[in-house]
Amino acid sequence: MVYVAADSSITGPMRLRSYYAVACYSDSKTKFSFAEGAVLQVLQKDPSGWWMVDASGALGWAPASYLVPVDEEDIAEEKEENERLMSSMRVGARYISLSAYQASRDDEISFVSGAIVKLIKKYADGWWLIRYNGGEGFVPGSMFRKFDRRQGTAYVKNIRRKFHARKSTRIIPTMKPKW
Repeated sequence: MVYVAADSSITGPMRLRSYYAVACYSDSKTKFSFAEGAVLQVLQKDPSGWWMVDASGALGWAPASYLVPVDEEDIAEEKEENERLMSSMRVGARYISLSAYQASRDDEISFVSGAIVKLIKKYADGWWLIRYNGGEGFVPGSMFRKFDRRQGTAYVKNIRRKFHARKSTRIIPTMKPKW
């Protein structure tokens, strides 16, 4: 197989890495699926944790967490690739959760919707290591978006508004009027 590079020069054959599926996957929208134990070829890896794969001639996006390398050489190459990919990510940046998450394993961490977390490390399979409420744990990276200062100001104002709204609806005992 010959590929054409962006500058229109012809490159040599591209070696596709093979992965085993550790679980069944099916996407009803695209009709893409594969069975547990299937051997898939990875065509493209996205930092979001979704990889473009070839499953016996059918192309589709699959969650990277469903795939493990077939041989030792691929495992070593994947580790190097993960390090290259993650070194370009901004560690220490703050992110905001789009929804709540309940940890299902000891190495994961739970958080509420709207939680502001600090990124420790991103992995190519889409899982992140974060710091939240004094704890650290793994979470699905797809549940976050970048948090910047402008959002921070609006976020704090919204929290204050909600707090004051709740505070103002409390019934506070008062003295009876003298009539």
